[in-house]
Amino acid sequence: MQEVHHRVKNNMQVIISMINLQCAKIQDNQICNELNKTVDRINSMALVHNQLYKSKDFLKVDINQYLNNIAENLFVSRGVDTARISLKIGKNDIALGLDSAISCGLIINELITNSLKYAFPENRKGEIRLEFVHLDDGQLEMRVSDDGVGMPMNFDFQDSDTLGVQIVKDIAEHQLGGTVKLDNTQGTKFFIRFKERTDQGVIQSEA
Repeated sequence: MQEVHHRVKNNMQVIISMINLQCAKIQDNQICNELNKTVDRINSMALVHNQLYKSKDFLKVDINQYLNNIAENLFVSRGVDTARISLKIGKNDIALGLDSAISCGLIINELITNSLKYAFPENRKGEIRLEFVHLDDGQLEMRVSDDGVGMPMNFDFQDSDTLGVQIVKDIAEHQLGGTVKLDNTQGTKFFIRFKERTDQGVIQSEA
């Protein structure tokens, strides 16, 4: 299993390199920006396999370390000034199966990318927060929030046709079997609730 995760991670890195080479030959900045978003999505999946490759447990993903890896990658790839935009990650004593971890990573990738792009215009300072919470009904709630300018007042999350929002909704509802809620007061807060599948061979750590 260790070798499998290592090879999967390496294959994804090859794909990333090929996309980067293609982008270097494209003059259109908008196309390159979209390709870079694809690179970040692939990288969020590669990070899981890299983490499992280095782990003694090839079935469980330490979500706290994974969140740090994804966020750090996004901040570095976008040249974020951490003195202006800070990142707070709650203590998440949770282990997820591979499928759930990748799904959560893709959602986090989209939401952090959105915050970095829109939440803090004109050099506004702010904070992005990530955390997982055990709920009384046995579900997990993933919370991704920022204290930025918030969404436009007429923004309808459920009817949005933007790719990032569609990815978040589709993964949360169809891959995690959960729900997504948006709180657009005092910044932007997303709440993704789901129940970890036991058929992945993974048990949630105790709260």
